[in-house]
Amino acid sequence: MNASTRSAVDQTLIAAKAAKPDKLALVTDPGGRDGALTWAQLDHRTGVLAAALTEAVPAGGGGSWAVEVDNDNVASSVLLLIAALRTDIPIVVMDRLGSDDEQQATADELRRAGVSTVGLARDDSSGVTVQPRCRPQRDPAGRWPNLAPHTLILASGGTSGSPKLVADASLRRTGPRHGALRVTRRLNWSADQTQLVTGRLHHSAPLTFFIYGLIDANLLVVPPRFAPSLAVQLIGELRVNWLEATPFQLERMGAWLQRHPSETDSIRGLLHMSAPCPPATKNFWISRLGPERIFEIYGATEGIGLTVASGAEWLARPGTVGRGFLTQIRVLDEKMTRLRPGTDGLIFLRSLGGPRPVYLRGSGLLLSPDGFSSVGDRGQLDEDGYLYLEPRRIDLINVGGENVYPAEVEQVLVRCPGIAGAAVTGMADERLGARPVAFVTCWPGAAVTERAAIAFCHQHLARFKLPKRIIQVSEIPHTPAGKIDRKRLAGMLPPDPADQN
Repeated sequence: MNASTRSAVDQTLIAAKAAKPDKLALVTDPGGRDGALTWAQLDHRTGVLAAALTEAVPAGGGGSWAVEVDNDNVASSVLLLIAALRTDIPIVVMDRLGSDDEQQATADELRRAGVSTVGLARDDSSGVTVQPRCRPQRDPAGRWPNLAPHTLILASGGTSGSPKLVADASLRRTGPRHGALRVTRRLNWSADQTQLVTGRLHHSAPLTFFIYGLIDANLLVVPPRFAPSLAVQLIGELRVNWLEATPFQLERMGAWLQRHPSETDSIRGLLHMSAPCPPATKNFWISRLGPERIFEIYGATEGIGLTVASGAEWLARPGTVGRGFLTQIRVLDEKMTRLRPGTDGLIFLRSLGGPRPVYLRGSGLLLSPDGFSSVGDRGQLDEDGYLYLEPRRIDLINVGGENVYPAEVEQVLVRCPGIAGAAVTGMADERLGARPVAFVTCWPGAAVTERAAIAFCHQHLARFKLPKRIIQVSEIPHTPAGKIDRKRLAGMLPPDPADQN
């Protein structure tokens, strides 16, 4: 592979080995054996794996081959991922800890898309083993997907339950020359910083910033699991400068910090995305770090565009997710008519930052006549172009013919003094069909009664939106992506006392 076709990650590792061979590059198991590697060590170990991978993956195939990297954030899988990123071979990152059904659904979608895959696994004797996994039959029309070199295949974070695979051919090639197109320039990001990775690397956001960190030769700290105590410890001991986390993770870290004070002053940039952030959690981090160090992004794996909001912008306009970053925004009605500021409608985005990812098969996007795209979210723009989101129209609770959005009730509950987090689901009701039930967590030392919380909700919600029960729990179930796990939530519902009479 010549220099012009090398991935940005490969070029960085070669340069970093020459410039700072003995400087720490990767920490995957803090305190463990072989849990930290220098740039020279990282270049050598992943270089051997990358060479073996290049030799083993079938050539040709009409550009339809990809390598599956099973990832669970442990040291061996992180090294395999970096090795694959050093090649120009298309990659699909799989969740090793996902259920059999989830992994089979992704495999089936790859097969339907005509993508042949090989599995990649670490073998201590030979370095790497590669085995065929998915060999789809040829399309009757003879068509094969044309996966460009350096393609990265990710599952879109939709809500249908079926994976939609998105192919991104630009992320792995985004080197320093294209830094102006990267959102990192708005996020207090700098090269050669210490970066904590809190999320699982098969998800779009953690993986994207992990790749950016590799390209910019950051010291990457990738613990095998998220625990608030460990994350806070690493921030203090390694003087972490930058991290991306979900609101759920920030809530748990904030609760831990209130009980166990620790240093966080090294943080220059903290980004959250993936789900709405409770105001109490956001205010905690703004007061701790300062609004100029807190950022929020709204976007989608499909790369149709994104917005950025700083903590200062959020304080000035509570609830905003910011303005477009290299992105034009339209809010349209169902007839594709542009709506005035302050009017709710469908959010359409158009990225101005170059080629965007594409679906491997089909499309779940809404398209406007003038070339804007939407994943179906709703919201409104203000007069200055700041975007505000409506709660997603999923998991609606029909209360006597009235629709209740769980997110709307959750946003009120987390404003109640003492409540740190909230999750709402529906419970069957003989008279109204269903009623909201809320599960809440409280800040350390806070005591919130069910009666007081319902009274607070009564001040801000219509009567039909009031929770029938408010149940305090130690932890709200979340998916690995940091979103509320509403399937598990429904299983936590207590028996209705009326059914026991």
